[in-house]
Amino acid sequence: MRTVSDDDKKIAKTVCSAFGGEGPNVRNYFNDSRDISVDIISVAGAPDVDISSYGTIGLSDYPMFWDGKEFPTRLELCGAALSSFSIFPNILAEAAFTIIKSRGVWRPGSFLRHLVMNYAPDCNLRSLYFTSPFFWERDLHELVLNEKVVNWLMCFPISEAELAYLEKYG
Repeated sequence: MRTVSDDDKKIAKTVCSAFGGEGPNVRNYFNDSRDISVDIISVAGAPDVDISSYGTIGLSDYPMFWDGKEFPTRLELCGAALSSFSIFPNILAEAAFTIIKSRGVWRPGSFLRHLVMNYAPDCNLRSLYFTSPFFWERDLHELVLNEKVVNWLMCFPISEAELAYLEKYG
């Protein structure tokens, strides 16, 4: 289980404030080998009655690298899904683990091919797309902490046709 830092608490407060809603829930998720974990905060009924909002806490503990040097910002992920799509937190956690292991720079326009399909094989939306958090753009912007600067990427599933378009045209 992760140790909760002061930075984690500030990230959680920022996310809770952005999501609104009532009664946030935080759950710890491990990768398959149990050597990496992130927390996922969820708020049911936000931004709408049948939708839940989710965000990572702890992804920003891991730096990204550009040309062998540490990139000046760290990431946290966020997203929203129908509350009935109960596997979305698993998808968000898996995306965080992939980012941690890649050590590359992730930004709006990035995607993870077939990540959703691993959790929902019958779903038509098989890949995960990253963009600026348009549901929470006023609240989830750059957060300057003592040891790091954090920015958010919003994630949502996309279809094969959308992925093909993205690969062809950017």
